[in-house]
Amino acid sequence: MDDKQFNIRRLQSLFPQLSTAQACDILERHNWNLESTLKEAESSTVKVSNLCTNTENNPVRGSEHGSAQQKDTSHTNATIPGGRGDIEKVLEGLFTQASQGGIDKNSGIEPQNAFYGRGRRLGHTEHPSPYIASTLRQQRDVSITLYRNGISMDNGMFIAMDSPEGKEFLETMHQGYIPSSLASQYPDCELNVTLLDRLELDYKPVSYTAFKGEGHCLRAKEGASSTAGGEFRFDASRSFHFEPSEDTSFICMLNTQGERREFKVNPFRHTVEDVYHLAHGLQPDLERFSLVVRSIPPYNLENSMRSQTIQEAKLSRAVITIRPF
Repeated sequence: MDDKQFNIRRLQSLFPQLSTAQACDILERHNWNLESTLKEAESSTVKVSNLCTNTENNPVRGSEHGSAQQKDTSHTNATIPGGRGDIEKVLEGLFTQASQGGIDKNSGIEPQNAFYGRGRRLGHTEHPSPYIASTLRQQRDVSITLYRNGISMDNGMFIAMDSPEGKEFLETMHQGYIPSSLASQYPDCELNVTLLDRLELDYKPVSYTAFKGEGHCLRAKEGASSTAGGEFRFDASRSFHFEPSEDTSFICMLNTQGERREFKVNPFRHTVEDVYHLAHGLQPDLERFSLVVRSIPPYNLENSMRSQTIQEAKLSRAVITIRPF
C-alpha cells in the first residue's frame, strides 16, 4: 500500500462519514499532508452529517399524480406569513414537489424485514420468552383535495384555506411532513398521501337526507323495530364527576389536531357515554364525530356501547382518538 492510499484510509478511519473521493480531494489540496487536512476534514464531516440528517427526516416520494409521504411526524413550528399570495406560492410549491421530487425506485434500497414473534430458550428458564412485536406498520392511502376555499380529506375532514390551521397544514406539507391533524386520524400507520388539484372549484359539503322510515330486526320479538329518531345526542346538562375514593383509572384522548389530554375516571361507575361527554368538552366545535380506540386493530365505540361502563368496555388506560364524520 502506497502512502496516498494509507493517508486516505487513515483519514476515513478518523472520519467515517467521508467518502473516498472526499478524502482524496481534501488530501490533494493539502499536498497529501495528513495533519494539515484534519481541520478541513472536521468541517466537511459536519456538513455531510447535517446533509444525511436532513435526508432521513424528509423522505418524500412524488409523482405526476401526487406525493407520497411516509414519515409520520407532527414536528413543525413554521407558519405561512399570511395573505393569499403566500398561500398560492406554497400551493404551487406543493404540486411542483409532487411532480419533480421522489426517491429512485432502482436505488437498491430494500425494506428491512426485522424478526418478530416469540423465541424459545434452551434449558430451564423461570419466565417464558418475551414476545417481540413487529416493527412494520400498516400502509394507508390518503387523498387530500385542495379547493379554492379549503382543504378536504377523504375521511370527511375539511380545513378552511385562510384559517391558521389551513396555513399550518399547507406549510407542514410543503416541508415534506405529514400534518399532525392528519396523522392523528391514522395512528400507527404509514401514510401515502395523494394531492388532488381542484383549486378552480369551491368546496361544497355533501348534504345528506336523514332516513325517516323504520327497520325490523330478523328473528326478533313481535313489534321490535328501530326508527331513525333514536340516535344519541349530546346532553348539555350532563356533568362529569371524578371520585378519588373509588377505584380509579385514566383514559387518554387525542383531538383532531393531535393534541393529547389525559382524564382520570372511575371505571366501575363512568360509562362510554361519559367518554363521549369528555370528548364534547375537549372539542365542542365538532357537532358529529366518532371515537376510535387505538388498539390492534383499532375499533369504533358504537352507540350500542354507550351504556357500558369503562370497565366493561375495557377502556381503562386506553388511547382514544376523536374522528369527525
